[in-house]
This record gives sequence, structure tokens and C-alpha cells, in this order.
Amino acid sequence: MDNIAEIIGINVRKSIESLGGIIRLLTAAIFTRWHIPIIVEQMYVLGVKSIPLVLLLSGFTGFISTLTMQNLTGGIAMNYLGTAVFKAIISEMGPAFTGLVLASRVGSKIAAEIASMRISEQLDALVTLCLNPLRYVVAPRIIACTLMGPVIFIFSCIVSIVGAQILATLTLGLAPSVFYNSMKLLFEMELVIMGLLKSLVFGCIIGACSAYCGYSTNAAHGAIGIGVSIRNAVVLSSLNILLSNILITSLFV
Repeated sequence: MDNIAEIIGINVRKSIESLGGIIRLLTAAIFTRWHIPIIVEQMYVLGVKSIPLVLLLSGFTGFISTLTMQNLTGGIAMNYLGTAVFKAIISEMGPAFTGLVLASRVGSKIAAEIASMRISEQLDALVTLCLNPLRYVVAPRIIACTLMGPVIFIFSCIVSIVGAQILATLTLGLAPSVFYNSMKLLFEMELVIMGLLKSLVFGCIIGACSAYCGYSTNAAHGAIGIGVSIRNAVVLSSLNILLSNILITSLFV
């Protein structure tokens, strides 16, 4: 029992230290002077280049949502399938799936880049040249992830809904007009606001957690430290996305 309590205590202490480090890094990155050209570059590298993968997975998300709603309703009230799919994708499946995909692709990239710069002493070189690493390395990646989160979410939802409609038409014989008209009849703006808020928060979480894992890498660990940073970035981002998803959903319920 003593060993179990000790392990739990160590993990809790590490979690609190990580949360404090993420908050400090996020605050410093937000209030530092932004370098706009680097932010725009990172928006393209981290956001635009992630769209093809997100759109591919979004199509499957639409297929899954249609099959799920069909199984849950038992084929009853298929005229309102569009509404059910819209609510599921906009409020839950769209933001969560997109966030988890970006956590694995974008989060690992950010952590690997910053950890490599830490191990190769590039961050120390910036300090030697009187250049703030937070302004030129950390802040652009966090801001880019935060801004591109809602953009990618919008594209993801469009492809998911269209994919759900195509599958419903092919397998259930549901006319596209019926599918989209049911979305208009029971449209709720709160769901859209909740989805956009989630995507914005998830983007910030991915950028901040991944930047922290890369920035706090121990240079003495070498290449192993990069792998550890990537693993921690993906796990930490995913856990925080799931926790924040619950919190935001509870605020709108």
C-alpha cells in the first residue's frame, strides 16, 4: 500500500508541476511581443497542411455517425436523421475527433521541433543573441494552433455532414433534401458556438502542452529525450482535450 500511495503521490505532483509549467509558458507566450510572419508560417505548416488528413478522417466520422444513429433509432424517424447527425458532429464528434487527430499530428511535430532545438542548443543560441525563444519559437506555434483550430473544425464538420448524407442516401434511400431540411428545422446556434469554442480551446491546449513538453526537454537525454517529449505531448494533449470537452459540455447543458 505504501508503494501504491507513493506512486500516486509522485504522479499527482508531476501532474501539478506540468500544469503549472504549461500555464506559465502559455501566459508568457501570449503576453510576449508576437512575430506575425512566423505565426502566419506556422498557421500554414501546422494548420493548412493538416487539412487533408482531417478531411479524410472526417468522411469516416460522417459514415460512423449515420450508422450509429440508424442503430440507435432502429430505423425509426429517419426523416430527422440529419438533425441527429448534425448535433452529434457539431457538438461532440467533430471537435473531439479533430482535436485528437491534431494532438497526434501537430502536437508531436511541435514537441519534436522544440525538443530538437533544445538538445542542439539552438534555444540557448537565441538567448545568446538576445532573442527571446518564447517570441520566435514557442508563441508562434501556440497562437497558430489556437487560430487554426476553429478553421479546421469548420472544414471537418462540412465533410462529416456531407459524408453522413451520402451514406444515408446510398444505404437508406433518404433524399438529400430531406436530410438537409431536417437540419434547418431544428437548428440551434448554441451547438455551433459550443463546437467553435471547443475547437478554439483544443487548439490552444495542443499548442501549449506540446510546446511545454518540447521546451522542458532535458538536453542531456539526447535523442531519447525527443521521443519522451513526443510521447508526453500526445498523451498530455489528449487527456486535457477529453477533460476540457467534459467541462465545456457541462457549461452548455
